Amino acid sequence: MSKSYDTRLADTVGVITDICGEIDGRQIKRLLDGMTTQQQKKLSESLSIGYKGSSSDLAVKRLRAVKRAVVLASTLLPGAAAKSFDDLNGETYIALAERLRKLFPFRARPILGNFDGRIDWEFSCTDPARHNAGSFRYLVHGIMAAPSRVAQYTEIGGKVTNDGEKSAYDQAKKKFSGNPDMLVETQKGGGSLKSFNLDAKFFVQYLRNPDVLKNVIISTSLIDESHRATYYPFGFILDVPAVNIYSASGRDQGVANRTDNILEEFQRIFDSNNVDNRILSPKQVLDQTTGVEGKLHYNEVVVVGTSPEGKCVRVNGLFVKVDAARNLWVDPALKTPYVTLEIAQLVNELATARNLPIVSIVDTAGGAATKPVPARSYFENIFGL
Repeated sequence: MSKSYDTRLADTVGVITDICGEIDGRQIKRLLDGMTTQQQKKLSESLSIGYKGSSSDLAVKRLRAVKRAVVLASTLLPGAAAKSFDDLNGETYIALAERLRKLFPFRARPILGNFDGRIDWEFSCTDPARHNAGSFRYLVHGIMAAPSRVAQYTEIGGKVTNDGEKSAYDQAKKKFSGNPDMLVETQKGGGSLKSFNLDAKFFVQYLRNPDVLKNVIISTSLIDESHRATYYPFGFILDVPAVNIYSASGRDQGVANRTDNILEEFQRIFDSNNVDNRILSPKQVLDQTTGVEGKLHYNEVVVVGTSPEGKCVRVNGLFVKVDAARNLWVDPALKTPYVTLEIAQLVNELATARNLPIVSIVDTAGGAATKPVPARSYFENIFGL
């Protein structure tokens, strides 16, 4: 006995819920509820094409079900590229489940929150190409200069102690093989016990190809002439469509920029006390920002690199912090400028290649360098000095 159209649709929504979660399943259910009975019947019929008859093989049933889920979700979700069964031939269940999850990176979340403040973000920032040191407003993404640990493993007597750690190490090297200059490998220990560490200088990846931001969630801060606090003293100035903004708070939210689980990270942010599941307007964010300069009490605005509507974040400038004497900014805990010559060379190369302005932001909450470096000596065409 064949299934009715509504049972087939409900079963497919159930598969989406099982694989992607209740929130995303509810979004598909809402989209289906907005259709007429005739539209639902036609859609249900399209899900049964190629699968006439039943199968007693559980693996076959699971594969058919996840294919239907991908076809249904890709057909209904705004901005998604609709997939047919022919497009999915030859793919395994695991590959199809991952394809299904990727259709829902951020789409369902606005349904659950108060996003009234989002519209105020449209055209809310100034153009860094026309920088005015006395009146500006930028969404910036600070970039870390220090290498980050991405993998490590240990050997005892020449034998790896944990195969999983060694595999993760090799996978990380392969992942970043296109940017070998960003990887730093070190070895510690002697005798029979040795540890191998792999660190990544992510500023190399970002400054060589800022388009990587289109594939991640991004931690940004809103700064103006009265609020200049940022965690890192150099980075990108971003042109962010309002639909790409998913959380805005007057304080740090601790977002994980390079997380592998975007959905889980968003849920953590929305459940926190920092945002109360809503988006503040730019004015509200700045009004609630207590930090004026330095790296304390800055605000955080979380944006997605590519929105469900297909709009992308764009780098439209670079910022570099300087002290009152217009020397490169120094972390109070250090004696040398945060921006190194290696970073400056990459910033200049990117600015030239993409015709981007480099903007100086005065911040007097830094430390004193043993040998101050005038910003102009590293950045000949920097604005605002």
